[in-house]
Amino acid sequence: MKTWINCIQQAINNLGGEARFAEICEEVKQIRTPKLPPTWKAIINKNLSFFSSDTKDSKGIGIFYKKERGVWGLRENKLKSNNLQKDVCISGQTSDGITKEQYKSLGEKIEKLLKAEVKLLSKDKNMIDFLKCNKIPKGQKDITTKERIFYLLVNRLKNWANREQAKKDGGVARKRKFKSDPKGECIVCANEFKRNDEIVFHHELRDGRRPIPLHTECHNNLRAHSKKH
Repeated sequence: MKTWINCIQQAINNLGGEARFAEICEEVKQIRTPKLPPTWKAIINKNLSFFSSDTKDSKGIGIFYKKERGVWGLRENKLKSNNLQKDVCISGQTSDGITKEQYKSLGEKIEKLLKAEVKLLSKDKNMIDFLKCNKIPKGQKDITTKERIFYLLVNRLKNWANREQAKKDGGVARKRKFKSDPKGECIVCANEFKRNDEIVFHHELRDGRRPIPLHTECHNNLRAHSKKH
């Protein structure tokens, strides 16, 4: 069975790539073969809003665009007609809005701080004793003392980053809790979550917002769409 997003995409495409909400609903009604739930129009509206980068409810995946109130279109058609795809590539931005140059600069600053800390810790008695108690296995003698300290610090930094991220998105604990007692519905297919469902968490943007629970099949469909466009 096609997901709601698939049906909406097909409906808008059938209508020429852009149409009014009422027209989209009527076209979806013809496309979607199962009996429509009482809230089917609300489901269509929610999917248009969630998967449009032009709305406050956007989930970070711009499949649709909102031209004006009540008028929606397929973003892939807009990109082709306006030749915006080239501009997006030229901007040099990564998926999180940070340019490659900024990312490189940040990495260099962190590396410099770590190396300064390595210099201090290489003379620290506790660290020296720790390394002596945890000798390098035979066959890996090429790892220097400073390299060992450096990667111990990198691991600590990774743990810190994970904890900071978990403060906002709930981390692994929240995901486990949700899977053991799921609530609500998948925003892609509009089906309610059940205890034995295969559920993954979609991080549309790691800026502190919580990831969105989706059925695994729906998540795979979204990923396939993102790779294609």
